[in-house]
Amino acid sequence: MQRKGQSEMFMEMAVIIIVLAVVGFMISQTLLRTTPPINSLSGNSDEVEKQLAEKIASCFAQNSEKSSWQACSDLPTPFVNISTERVESLANCGCKVSWKTEANFTKTLINYDGFNRQVRVDMVRE
Repeated sequence: MQRKGQSEMFMEMAVIIIVLAVVGFMISQTLLRTTPPINSLSGNSDEVEKQLAEKIASCFAQNSEKSSWQACSDLPTPFVNISTERVESLANCGCKVSWKTEANFTKTLINYDGFNRQVRVDMVRE
């Protein structure tokens, strides 16, 4: 009798573990589909400007002491209207930012130009 009780308990535990694993997998898949990748800019104009400002400030902070070219970010980017003045004010890094923007851009390259002590932002088509 006691063996039957133990095997029933193990079966119940196995079922619970399997159910928890399936639920965990479903939640992780949902999060993967709904969370934008870290290596991209996404959202409307305001959101992209804020994300871009953060990337510029981070690039400058990490490289401001260097006197060479440093690649910071290569990011897929939605085609939205960007105000370069607003991005620079949001970055608030006290750094000079040079811009190159192509029509219908799909990618943003952010680099630190240590020779000229500035952050270079190129918004280009792939």
